[in-house]
Amino acid sequence: MSVRELLLLLGWLISITFGEILRPPYLNLAREKHITVSATSTCGEFIDKDNANKTKYKKELYCKLTGSSPYEKDYKDSNLIYGQYCDHCDHSVSDKKHIVNYTIDGTDRWWQSPPLSRGNEYQKVNVTINLGQEYHIAYIYIRMANSPRPAVWSLERSTDYGKTFSTWYYFASDVECRSIFGLEPFYDHSFVRDDDVVCETKYASRIPLEGGEMVVSLINDRPNIKNFSNSDTLQQWTRATNVRLRLLRPTTLHSHSIIHDSHDKSVTRRYFYSIRDIGIGGHCQCNGHAESCDKPHAKDPNKMVCRCRHNTCGDYCQECCEPFLQKKWRQSRDSDTGAFECEPCQCYGHSSDCVYDEKVEKEKLSIDIHGKYEGGGRCINCQDNTEGINCERCVRGYFRNFTRKVNDIDMCQQCKCDLKVSTGACAEGTGTCECKPQFTGLACDECAVGYFDYAAGCKPCLCSVNGTADNKCLPDSGRCVCKMNFEGDYCDRCAPGYYNFKAGCIPCECERAGSDGNICDAETG
Repeated sequence: MSVRELLLLLGWLISITFGEILRPPYLNLAREKHITVSATSTCGEFIDKDNANKTKYKKELYCKLTGSSPYEKDYKDSNLIYGQYCDHCDHSVSDKKHIVNYTIDGTDRWWQSPPLSRGNEYQKVNVTINLGQEYHIAYIYIRMANSPRPAVWSLERSTDYGKTFSTWYYFASDVECRSIFGLEPFYDHSFVRDDDVVCETKYASRIPLEGGEMVVSLINDRPNIKNFSNSDTLQQWTRATNVRLRLLRPTTLHSHSIIHDSHDKSVTRRYFYSIRDIGIGGHCQCNGHAESCDKPHAKDPNKMVCRCRHNTCGDYCQECCEPFLQKKWRQSRDSDTGAFECEPCQCYGHSSDCVYDEKVEKEKLSIDIHGKYEGGGRCINCQDNTEGINCERCVRGYFRNFTRKVNDIDMCQQCKCDLKVSTGACAEGTGTCECKPQFTGLACDECAVGYFDYAAGCKPCLCSVNGTADNKCLPDSGRCVCKMNFEGDYCDRCAPGYYNFKAGCIPCECERAGSDGNICDAETG
């Protein structure tokens, strides 16, 4: 089994041991059809500044660091220059063309950067893989071709389709970790945080001079490797839309210094980067709601989206489908007793439309399909003469018939009320009409207290408020019913023996022996 196959198997094992939530399998994303790769410089390719910076091609000499041997399979097609095994990058010859697409085509061909004999600036070369969409990345696998592994480089990622990049890992020797990146070498693989950025030294050796491999895991030894779905930090750490290899310095022989030997092309033509294979292990971010990611995007056939379950929708199952909006969407996590599943709103069959309302959930106003006040589903467009958060009550002019179930289409019966004497509303269960303020009775067939003359529509009593109890008057004549200390048709004056209407007609205070029946002046007393 190859290293690449082993890594894919390990990725698969990781995917099934993370938990019972749904997750797509790990794939070698570099082999997906929609993946593209680019390099800032390539051997045999030149920028024609006199022709709008278009690319032009011409043969370019390079020599291998390993030297020559009569047993080299390409010996007859190559040049021996002072004992160096040399050849040309040549776009006109298929097996001498070393374009960057060869790093992900699964063949034995390879990409190669310009040798430093072209210029010292070609120490710095970027190789960028555009994934076309966001994935969770578990590992990066790199196999070199006819050059050693780079001496100094960094592995970077973008989450905004290449607009900005951040570092995943630095790679260098002990000395260069400190001098170039300002970091202590990372020896013990004891990460403190899931997103620790470290300087790795295990690939700093010059050996092998060809065909060296590098395997970079983004999750192994991280604190939450066995708790991936519950760690937002580790999930964010592995997200990427683009992966970039930022190659900063090629490996040189002990006796060579790039600075001192920069003008000696017999030295610098041997220094370049070459990559035969790049593998990227990862899977779609489906938030625990899909186990496959092979559904073509509706607008972009090169983009694959999740086959969502649990009533979730979106490219990454990142939202609840309509009308499954009772609960606020969330990611399924291993810590859940069961996978989170979006639920339909409880509208009792009177609506198929609803929205999620955070305030409704906070105030526990919405009942779910399990009979609990959990979630924030608010039904809209209620039918069958219903209304309310759950379409649970009847609209004005209809009443709840308790002989019907709440989900019956005829749960709400029309009120049978005379709109001349009622508001049009009626009581639940009985259908008793709600009378207008001036009417009363089961059929609103009497004048309410404070009104008289039913035939005329129950006119307001004209009684003095001070002189009557509850503004009562006789229902037929409208004559006011006075308190004992008031009199008159409207109870608007004090009765004999009382005075001071404004004060409520208080008793006269005359001496009985010297007055005529305790009668006093109605105003002065």
